[in-house]
Amino acid sequence: MVALDIALVSLFGFSLLSNFYGFPGNLTIVLGSLFYAVATGFETFSITFLLTIFAIFLLFEFLEFLL
Repeated sequence: MVALDIALVSLFGFSLLSNFYGFPGNLTIVLGSLFYAVATGFETFSITFLLTIFAIFLLFEFLEFLL
């Protein structure tokens, strides 16, 4: 389980730095959270939490499109 936690933190770090290279960091966070939830059998992240992250992702992408 520790290796999976390290992978998730690394993915979040990559998502923060990826915006400088034009790769969408928000999408990386959403996909990383989904992968972590599936890998742990939804023990730590519930489906409601994942839907909340996805809704926030859509909101920020919409706001970025408007600006």
